[in-house]
Amino acid sequence: MAALRAAYTNPPVNEAFTPEARLSFRSMLRAESHSHRLVWRLATLYVATRWAKLHGVPRLNLEAEEVPISYLLSGPAAHTTAMQACRHGGLAPVVYVCQAERGQVASDWALLRTVAAGELAIRIPTAYLGWLSTCPPPLGGVACYTTVTQAVGDSARSATEESVEGLARRWCGPINCWGLFCDYVSTIEVLWFAETRAASPVYGTPKLVLQLPVFATWPHLALPFYSGTELDGADPGAREFAPAAECFVRGATRQLLLALGVRQFVHLAVGPAAYLLAEGKKALTDVGAMFAQRGGTSPILAHAVQVLMKLGVDGHPGRVIMGSAGGMSAIRQIVWWMQLHRTAYHQWEEAGIFLDKLPANATIHGVLRPLRTLELLQPLEWYSVGVVETGRSAKEVFSTLCVYGGVELRHRSQD
Repeated sequence: MAALRAAYTNPPVNEAFTPEARLSFRSMLRAESHSHRLVWRLATLYVATRWAKLHGVPRLNLEAEEVPISYLLSGPAAHTTAMQACRHGGLAPVVYVCQAERGQVASDWALLRTVAAGELAIRIPTAYLGWLSTCPPPLGGVACYTTVTQAVGDSARSATEESVEGLARRWCGPINCWGLFCDYVSTIEVLWFAETRAASPVYGTPKLVLQLPVFATWPHLALPFYSGTELDGADPGAREFAPAAECFVRGATRQLLLALGVRQFVHLAVGPAAYLLAEGKKALTDVGAMFAQRGGTSPILAHAVQVLMKLGVDGHPGRVIMGSAGGMSAIRQIVWWMQLHRTAYHQWEEAGIFLDKLPANATIHGVLRPLRTLELLQPLEWYSVGVVETGRSAKEVFSTLCVYGGVELRHRSQD
């Protein structure tokens, strides 16, 4: 009991845990914890502050609604009440435990409550707005708890790169999520860029579906009873982040390659939208299955990674991206997407410097080694296919003609 009471700053003298409370603590050791969504929010805010700072905006304003109520775990009675409220009220506890001498306690607590708010808006200048900065994942019902008496005051109204990273280290360290935070930062840097505000990264669709576990942190209520050495925020695998400019360049490059890989695979596997429509219902159903999520993995992303590996690009894009989807379920949406990106699979020019070789259907071949006709061609005339230069594939010839010659592929039914 003395060890349990040592978890509190100034616990009441006559308070003790009930048998039911002790049983609850034992059940926490066997319960699963999923703090992914809050870690994702922290990572998103961290990337946003780095991006803004890179453009001369060192501090970002935050607007939060439905900020969770904060409670002080002052002793066994308050702790028991917190366990009952979370279990019977369906709340997920967000617990902050830190050494009392830390000067950042108050600012950490204020920022943590803001990040856990029901509605969170990152006020980043529109010119520097990242695609993911406006859509934090929902957490559900949340209550914030701490044993640190210095954690008082309102929620945070602004954030800097240093304040977010400091909070992430001190909050993620005790729950062993610092590595997850670093992985999410790398993932968000990839998803930070898109062709337009209306098109999602990688897929170029109106929305992007990411799979994150439901926020469930019931075992975190046992955090105050861990040893002090486990609560200092240190992580054996902690690493320093590369300079912001380098990280965003790397993220944009990966996003470009993944987007090209997705379009290349769909073109090779399906062909033009007109051909798909002519093939009938079964072909449409098969294509719809490719765009769906299966067991946490996107079939299209899995094949896109294989396409890139054949071109000399190694590396796994991360579990979140591999489990993502473009949010298209109806066949008409998929056909629309294929029509919209019907020439995108040709456009490997910007990615050429990152590849060991270019796909045979890349239009850059027509610039590097332009084709020459054996005779002067007349418009609106049909010409038979002849022998092309040695080493030139039919794909290379046809894709070059499609873009530079204005040739259009049409499907002719065999009926």
